[in-house]
Amino acid sequence: SALTGCAVFRLLLRFGLSQVVALCFALLYALGTIAFPFSTVLFSHQLAASFLFLGFFLLCERKQPWQVVAAGFLLGFAPVLEYPAALGTVIIGLYGLTRLRGRWFLLFLGSVIAAGTFLLFYTWTAFLRLLFVSYEAYKKPGSVFAGHSRGFAGVSWPQASILWEITFGRQRGLFYVNPWLVLILPALITLRERIWRRELIVCFAMVVAFFAFNSGFGDSIVYWGGAWSIGPRHLVPILPFMTVPIALLCRRRWFAVAAAVLGSVSLLAMFSATAITPRVPYEAADPFLFYLRQLHLGRISLNAGGICANRFVPGYSFNLGQLLGLPGRAQLLPLALLWATAIPWLFWKARPSAPSRAPRTAPFYCSGAILCPGLLLILWHVAQPFPSG
Repeated sequence: SALTGCAVFRLLLRFGLSQVVALCFALLYALGTIAFPFSTVLFSHQLAASFLFLGFFLLCERKQPWQVVAAGFLLGFAPVLEYPAALGTVIIGLYGLTRLRGRWFLLFLGSVIAAGTFLLFYTWTAFLRLLFVSYEAYKKPGSVFAGHSRGFAGVSWPQASILWEITFGRQRGLFYVNPWLVLILPALITLRERIWRRELIVCFAMVVAFFAFNSGFGDSIVYWGGAWSIGPRHLVPILPFMTVPIALLCRRRWFAVAAAVLGSVSLLAMFSATAITPRVPYEAADPFLFYLRQLHLGRISLNAGGICANRFVPGYSFNLGQLLGLPGRAQLLPLALLWATAIPWLFWKARPSAPSRAPRTAPFYCSGAILCPGLLLILWHVAQPFPSG
């Protein structure tokens, strides 16, 4: 996940953005989308996202043979981690076909196939079939996940009602918890730029493919909503690809202002989601109210669904403040202090050399905007009455 944030930064620099702007959007992706909370749980969505975007980034670089081989391996192995990542492998693979020639493409294709054979090996050893999606096992009568009997392993034609729920719906909408990502719609105008048009087509193709897939997945929030989840977790793989065209769009001032305002809301929501739990229960109709209530009660690190419970690590989520014995919201203090030091330092390293005062001080204002939500949550008095509803 951390490497993916670095790759977003490097790719935006390659697209001609300044270091400060590229850093802002790398941080917005890393800390202001559901990629942040899902980087702290042992689900495969964020790892698949990293493999897809790092593979795409290496293809854009394409300076050394090892980069082509590494890109092929990352893209070929992504579906081993998460089946829907095959959509991204195909899209980025077609992009690789336009970028590579001769032995370079043979290197790329060979590494994709070599990595993909791990999936065939797994399905053969587990199910004695080479071509088998394990979700198909839920088609049996009486299965607890009967939604997988629809279409192909639970995926059928996209539905407008589900598309609304995973975009603007309060309970699982991506644009509700990460509102700055809605700028992907006006970002379509960036396709008019010729120099990076192929790369931008890849980004938008990823967005369309994954939204189409998720809006046709299953028959209830258990499937398209990611069950207990902050936002639709099946869309995590497209988040870095959404960030790139939005960053290019924000070279226009008013879109940059909109990204800053909406991004602040996203940072607050994702700070809370990561500190408390990425797994929002079904009965919570509004994730913002759910997190505000938990913060009001001083309830931090609530995820008790340990994958390796009490074997290698404690069977529950925890944080440094909790290990230090800090109470309630004060457990967020070590993280806030780390951010208060690291984020201004990052912006100082990326500072422009322009003599104007505004460009030199803007990074520190941005740092303050990122830090304020976390610090306000810590300083919020417990005795303050919580609104009803």
